Amino acid sequence: MVFHGTGGDAAVRASGVTVDAGGHASCTLHAPSGDARVRLPLPGEHQVANAVAAASAATAAGVAPDRIAAALEAAVPRSPGRFRPSEGPDGVTIIDDAYNANPVSMRAALRTMTAMAAGRRRTIAVLGEMTGQAAGTAGRHADVGALAAGLGVSILVVVGDGEGPEALAAAARRADGFVHSVPDRTAAADRVRGLLRPDDLVLVKASSEVGLSAVAAALGRRTA
Repeated sequence: MVFHGTGGDAAVRASGVTVDAGGHASCTLHAPSGDARVRLPLPGEHQVANAVAAASAATAAGVAPDRIAAALEAAVPRSPGRFRPSEGPDGVTIIDDAYNANPVSMRAALRTMTAMAAGRRRTIAVLGEMTGQAAGTAGRHADVGALAAGLGVSILVVVGDGEGPEALAAAARRADGFVHSVPDRTAAADRVRGLLRPDDLVLVKASSEVGLSAVAAALGRRTA
């Protein structure tokens, strides 16, 4: 058995995690057989946990740290709608992360977006419902709204009028026009078009049933 994680007692662990302007995490991978610095090609600090898990399995199979690092750095995205950024004129970046959503991935996406912005770019989060939540739907959505406000997201566009979106918007509510509630994805695309400024960073995220990848595509056409 090989334990992995970020704690100092894990046999395979990551330390010195940083996130660059492209959302890519770098870390030092520590294994019993040695250390290696890794820059992950898939965006998001949360990918470090996935990388360490893969490194743990490879370590157990006897793969050297430098080979593990090379394999991790060669990974490529396999699915659309999973934190896929596209660039448009005026420096606008649109991140399509609307393939799926749950509280953990919502938090990861918001934190990665704000890390990418590094306090130098405006951030717009277009968030829809997290479907399939067994219990505490309102509370889970409220936690996401509170996190968006706490992270300093510049503008929050909440899509939908169900219990979840309403709780998300209410938890994030501020007096400065931070929250924009819209009924559907067409209205969301129209609202964001009216809000965009050069160099904005836009995150689009919800469960796939909500169909917000269409918003990312529409905004891409807007900036193409």
